[in-house]
Amino acid sequence: MYFDPTPKKNRADMFGFESEYKMLKEALYEKERLIVIKGLRRTGKTSLMNVVYKELDQPKIFIDMRELTPLTQENFAKHFYLSINEAMNQVDYLRVILGKIKSIDVGIKISIRSEESTISILLKMINEELKKRRKKMVIFVDEAQLAKQIQADNLFAFIYDYLENIKIVFAGSEVGILDKMLNEEKSALFGRPYLEIEISPVSNEKAMQFLTAGFKETGYSVTTDDLEKIIKKTDGVMGWLTLAGYYVSKYRNLEKGLKKTEEIARSIILSELDRFFENRKEARARYMLILKLLAKQSLTWAELKRGLEAKVGKISNNRFTNYLSTLEDYGFITKKERQYLITDNLLAYAISS
Repeated sequence: MYFDPTPKKNRADMFGFESEYKMLKEALYEKERLIVIKGLRRTGKTSLMNVVYKELDQPKIFIDMRELTPLTQENFAKHFYLSINEAMNQVDYLRVILGKIKSIDVGIKISIRSEESTISILLKMINEELKKRRKKMVIFVDEAQLAKQIQADNLFAFIYDYLENIKIVFAGSEVGILDKMLNEEKSALFGRPYLEIEISPVSNEKAMQFLTAGFKETGYSVTTDDLEKIIKKTDGVMGWLTLAGYYVSKYRNLEKGLKKTEEIARSIILSELDRFFENRKEARARYMLILKLLAKQSLTWAELKRGLEAKVGKISNNRFTNYLSTLEDYGFITKKERQYLITDNLLAYAISS
């Protein structure tokens, strides 16, 4: 169903994404070692990964970094290790390796700091077996930018450099943070070539096609004006379009469905903002003032700075620029030409309310 609000797992339920789907599928069978899917929140990255992951007839692992609570090296290593074991149990020629490692995985703390940790030894054994059989393994990592916080990017750099039969697919919504993990000179992954697949909000025409197809599935009739109201509210963000379609169909009422969509979106967004502010408590008020100013209208750097200083007093140019860069990195604002703006209408609504 197109209006299922959970990430899609079947191609038949995923509307559009033809070129992105084709590009990712082809890359997994070609020479690409690292594939990076980038896009703002709720644009469809996880659905694309899920669909391709399910269809892939190769050894595979899927890791969602958001599942790691708390986000620590130890939790990541344990989760990664268990995921490898699960993947190996699905493949006869890899299952035999499990028997060989039981003597070293009992009573030893799993670590990703050492090259000769349990995980790296296991990955080397897998890579050798894959090489013998001319097979590949694919590791999918959702919200991969979080790996940088716990230095897990070191493990992925090790895989890239030494394990040529293992491919990596990253997806991330905090685009600026993901870019830094891949492209900053001090990053473990710096200098490794990768294929980039960018996912953007859909056009009004594509949004209209999606909603028309979705409402046809649900059997609820809407007018063209209704569809245009939904598109304006959701700003072409596939996740919001799906959520609006779901609630309008559920309530059989446009206004009630859109109001519920706003309520759910606000709750989701405020939770995301709370996580963003966890390590920025001292600057929280300033970040929120910037967001509230942009929720009203797009502004230039100078206009924003004047607006913020009118509330909190003088701020250095460097500090103010850092505020904006951080909000951009985490996908809350973007810059078009000389104007800064909130990345989608429901985000602006949540901030304003």
